[in-house]
Amino acid sequence: MSWGVAEEMGNDFEGAGEPRLVLVVDDDACVRSLLARAVSLCGHRAVQAGDGAEALEVVARFGPAIAAVLSDVRMPFIDGKQLARELLATYPAIPVALITSRDINATDELHNVKHVILKPFTVDALLEKLDDMLAAR
Repeated sequence: MSWGVAEEMGNDFEGAGEPRLVLVVDDDACVRSLLARAVSLCGHRAVQAGDGAEALEVVARFGPAIAAVLSDVRMPFIDGKQLARELLATYPAIPVALITSRDINATDELHNVKHVILKPFTVDALLEKLDDMLAAR
């Protein structure tokens, strides 16, 4: 299995610092690609997964080298909430942001997920959230 890694590095985005590895999970290939591109605009590297099951394979490969996870909530096989539960049980230091079009309550099946990104969002809002997640790590 191959994971798409965005290698385009080096933008002057204010949040850019040491390049970090960010896992982007979405079952829509176009959305996933756009999210990965946004991550690369921030000066980081993105590794992509098409669903929660594939994301767990990526995590098994890269482990704690993953600095943050951006995941859609609604996906086949393993959804974003289940993915977050499994990731946080194994790697509690890796911040996870769930991306959703529904306003979800932080106590609504999210357990320790501290970051929610509501659709629609701007690239700037996404990068600001990612910067906050990485700074807190």
